Formats: sequence, C-alpha cells, structure tokens
Amino acid sequence: MLSRTMWFVTLKNPDEILAPGMTAYVNVILAERKNVLVVPNAALRYKPTEMSPKGTGDTQKAKKERKEPNTGVLYVFENGEPKAIKVTTGISDNRFTEIVSDELKAGDKIILEESKAFCKSSRSRWSNGKTLLMNEVIQITQLTKNYYTDAGEVCVLKGVDMTIQSGEFVAIMGPSGSGKSTFMNILGCLDKATAGEYFLNQTNTSSLSKNDLATLRNTVIGFVFQGFNLLPRKSLIDNVALPLVYAEVSLHERRERAKMVLKSVGLESFGTYLPTHISGGQQQRVAIARALVNHPKLILADEPTGNLDTKTSQEIMQLFSDLNEKEGITVVLVTHEPDIAEYAKRLVNFVDGKIQHDGPTARMMEKAQ
Repeated sequence: MLSRTMWFVTLKNPDEILAPGMTAYVNVILAERKNVLVVPNAALRYKPTEMSPKGTGDTQKAKKERKEPNTGVLYVFENGEPKAIKVTTGISDNRFTEIVSDELKAGDKIILEESKAFCKSSRSRWSNGKTLLMNEVIQITQLTKNYYTDAGEVCVLKGVDMTIQSGEFVAIMGPSGSGKSTFMNILGCLDKATAGEYFLNQTNTSSLSKNDLATLRNTVIGFVFQGFNLLPRKSLIDNVALPLVYAEVSLHERRERAKMVLKSVGLESFGTYLPTHISGGQQQRVAIARALVNHPKLILADEPTGNLDTKTSQEIMQLFSDLNEKEGITVVLVTHEPDIAEYAKRLVNFVDGKIQHDGPTARMMEKAQ
C-alpha cells in the first residue's frame, strides 16, 4: 500500500514571476535542527568492497540491520584500517544527515570513498584512502600552482598541505610574492591549482565544472575584500542581497534577509542609503553583511582593514571575532599587519610559495618580539 501526502501551498507572488500553467518547485521544511553533528550522506552509503558480507548468515544479518529505522553504519579510519560504527540518525536534507547517538565524535575520521589509485592490496588502499575529518571545512594536500609566462614557468605554490577545522579563525601572512594571494584565490574557488587536491566542505573542487564551482562558492563562502566592491548606484539593501540574486532567491526574501544581516552589523537604519553616503568603515560593514547573507560556513577576507583607520580597523576585526566566537563561522583572512593578525587564533606564514610557520598566533608573536 502506498501512502501519499498532499500539500496545499500558498505563496506570495508580488512580482508576478509565476503565471498560470507554469511549474514551481517548493521546499517544504518538516523539521529543523541547529548546532548538531552531521555527516555527508555519501558516508552513510559507503561500504568497503572487501568487507562485503560473506555467507547466507551474514547476508541475512546485514539485511536485517538495513531494515532498522533511523540507523546507519559509518566507517572510520582507525590504526590504518576501516572500522564500522553503527549510529542512530536524525533528519536529513538529502545532502547531510544528523547523527543523534554518541558513537561518533566531531573530529573522527570517516571514509567517504576509496582511492582508485590504490586497489592492489587492502592495506595499501586503506593507508592511502581518501579520508576526511568530520569537522574539516578545508583540506588541502600537496597543492601546487604554476603560471606560464614568456620568460618561462613560475611556481607560485609548492606542495602546500593545510587543514582548517570548522570554527577556526586563521590569519595568513607573508611578504609580497610569497603566494598567499594565489592561495586565497584557490581557497575561494576563483582559481584552480595546477596539481594537488582541495576539498571544500567535503567536496573535491578539482573535479567540478565552472558552474558547479560557482554554486559551491555561492553557498559555502562569503567574501570580504579590501576595496569593499559595492555597487555605487545601488542601495545598501540591494548590495547586500546581490549573492541571493545568483542563488535565485525571490525578491521579497532577498530584501528581508538583507535587512536582517544589516541589522546584525549595526546598519539597520541605513538600508536605503547609497554606498557613497556612508563612511569607509560602514561600507566594510556592508561588505561583511553581504558575505553573511547566504549563511556561509566560511568567510574569506582579503586585507579587510587595508583601507581603514586604526579605530575602524579594530571595530571591523572585533566584528569578525564575534562572528567566529558567537556564530561559529570559520574565518580566514590575509593581512600584512601583525596587530590585525593577533585577532586570529592561528597564524600561517607563507614564504616563497611554502608554509614557513603554522601554529597559534600568540606563540608566533612572542617569537617575533
């Protein structure tokens, strides 16, 4: 017997985008959770090929386990081998699934897929398998970037390895020509590496098309630039709402969400102003609001205080700190200024395309004194 549910949806159509006979798709939210542990659905679908059940008894047992509601099996990478963990699951949005039991902890290494390059022996495969930490936003392995000029090949990044966990606040420093700007462009999916792997929010960016990269960039990352990059003839509300246009969000929802994030940065009453009618510090707050409007997991800030005075710079950096500590948003910023880098909890220093230092900011600053 099939069970069917019929939904009657009422929606506002002030712009008359929808007309009789047109088809519209509606997301119906049945439940919502915040601040919970989730895993990619790929992890719940994954099963090691050499660990398939053997024999009738094992097969029947596996089938029985699969029939249990709200349960699943994850494989974690432990001591060089896969280990099965049975978990209790909660709600899912078809991309991620909530884990409500205590067997899995944030930071456990779960297996999403096996490396096709290592299939001759199980030990070599598992010791070289593609595993991701559950709470990693960024995972970079042997990242290399070369540029080709009339004078020959120039290697800008040379085998960079880096992992950034969810909720970290990372400052990136280095002299001009050290590779930090190129590195940030790759982090922001604005450029692709010549070699190596870059996983952003559990997605391998090297295999994505330009359109898929744009979608990932628009849903995961919020950008803040030194020059603000605001549209001078558009109101602050329209500037903040711009990423939602690319996400095909309705006009009404765009404006409401823009007003909310402008309020969060202290500019609620300035929504109808043009960028030229407010100060530089206020313009940077608008740029931060624009970065937040899509609820990003990651904010990339490139010299966000470069055009601001000392007092305004401190206010902007305190805003970044609050977003990191209170909202749990991962922040990665490039800066030349040590006093700005001190707001971050982790400092990465680039020299000649390589990471010279990667550690707590306070410890690095003590060595510099």
